[in-house]
Amino acid sequence: MILIVSIACIGTFEAVLFWNAIQPPVGCGSCTVFGCTVTPGCIPEFMLVTESYKVSSPTLVTATIRNIGRGKGSLVSYYIKDSAGNSFHDPTWTGPTMDSNTVQSLGFVIDGKSFTFQLGNSYNVLMIDSKNGQYGFSIIPGVPLESSIRNTSLNATLNLVNHGPQTTTFTAYSVKDPQGHWYNSTNWTGPTLNPGDHVAVNILIDGQALVFQVGYWYTIEATDSTNTVHTWYVPFQN
Repeated sequence: MILIVSIACIGTFEAVLFWNAIQPPVGCGSCTVFGCTVTPGCIPEFMLVTESYKVSSPTLVTATIRNIGRGKGSLVSYYIKDSAGNSFHDPTWTGPTMDSNTVQSLGFVIDGKSFTFQLGNSYNVLMIDSKNGQYGFSIIPGVPLESSIRNTSLNATLNLVNHGPQTTTFTAYSVKDPQGHWYNSTNWTGPTLNPGDHVAVNILIDGQALVFQVGYWYTIEATDSTNTVHTWYVPFQN
């Protein structure tokens, strides 16, 4: 199961959005302001996905990162930004070198001067490799969720895991394809996840605005009963 809970960065970190269009894997697609298209079947040299994360303290988030590329790469820097626009960067950090299909548990520390990790707020983590490739994920302390996507052209299944201490009930969802087409379901009766719950959720679309296609990546936004929007950027697999 692959988790990709990601952010977007167009050009610089200051342009971070809440969907993942960081940049296409080298030789494997292209990005526009509407999102990324990944060439079906293309395996990049180095490509990171975030399988899980945990906010361990007000100044530390720990993430499990996997290299799904065909080769190795090295991380050299990271940035963290809060929803108010405050950012943190540690210029002395040296990240790991990761071979293909290897997993690393990484700790991302902030100094707590500009901001700290607080329940209910959202934060963006951006990792940069030695070739200036950028990989990111967004976090909401207290309600970290895992996801994967698969099924048919009109039905994707999200596998959700609530690792946080709070119960979460979903009430609406939206799907966006790489071309920027949206499908919205605003009257959805979604699942309620207690801490530790793991549920498979069907995300249905009508096929008019878009369809799910193998090899492409889609943005799924699910709104909970507190109006918090959880965003996943995930590949469609059959």
